[in-house]
Amino acid sequence: DSAGNALGGKGNFSFIVQRGAQLITTAPKLGASDVEPATVEMWFSSPMDVDATNEAFSLTDSSSGALVGGRLNWNEERTQLIFSPDQAFAGGRAFDVVLAAGARDADGNPVETSWTFTSKASLGGGARSTTSTRTAPMLGAPAPSDSLVGYALNQINAARAAYGFAPLWLDAGMTAAATAHAWDQVSYGYYSHTSRNGASLYGRLAAAGVAFSMASENQCHYYGMSVTDTLNWCHGAFMSEPYPGLWNHIANVLNPRWNRVGVGIGDNGSHVVITWDFAP
Repeated sequence: DSAGNALGGKGNFSFIVQRGAQLITTAPKLGASDVEPATVEMWFSSPMDVDATNEAFSLTDSSSGALVGGRLNWNEERTQLIFSPDQAFAGGRAFDVVLAAGARDADGNPVETSWTFTSKASLGGGARSTTSTRTAPMLGAPAPSDSLVGYALNQINAARAAYGFAPLWLDAGMTAAATAHAWDQVSYGYYSHTSRNGASLYGRLAAAGVAFSMASENQCHYYGMSVTDTLNWCHGAFMSEPYPGLWNHIANVLNPRWNRVGVGIGDNGSHVVITWDFAP
């Protein structure tokens, strides 16, 4: 030290130089098949250069060679990219996701990658016969509501009325279960039909004291939009799916067996998660 005393302890140390950002997971998974994604998402190990990566991103329907239009959003940490298509992904198609040259992390390290997934075929194992779907009727505007949950219910019932199905009523217990699950996802930064404790939809409804014989769940989320805009985008995506469908979102909205629904909305100011639970 400055007084001439010898320093104690070890006189050496080491450190690790970290590589640039890595793609650590995707949704759908790399090479996934028979999936019905509402969005395409990529998670990185460290913050990305958002503008450069957006410029390098492309998503192509490899079955037709056409680029898929949509919006790119990021979480606040710039580690999660979310692509939301303008229209629901067509069924029975292969899609190529590419980060081309120019994509880079916040330190300027290149991050180039590509991967594919295949969407679930429409009813009939991918057959494109015109008899597998019906012409969609014109959907009326949902009735106004003084609450966002009420607006979501009105969206569902306007769609059901257009197709000739009875309206659903809002179940308080199911809404409580859906709300808790939506907020848990927003609060802890995940997106799944399975809770952090491993509970399924059935487990969440049972824990909330809801009596049911069967149930199903729709979910949708978005970054950077208001709850109303997210509800409109999600409902539009659901209703653009093939109908009749086999276990897709529109099938839940229009299922004649359902007579009640619970709607949960989680919103932290930048990320909205919406959960719809259906039951007879």
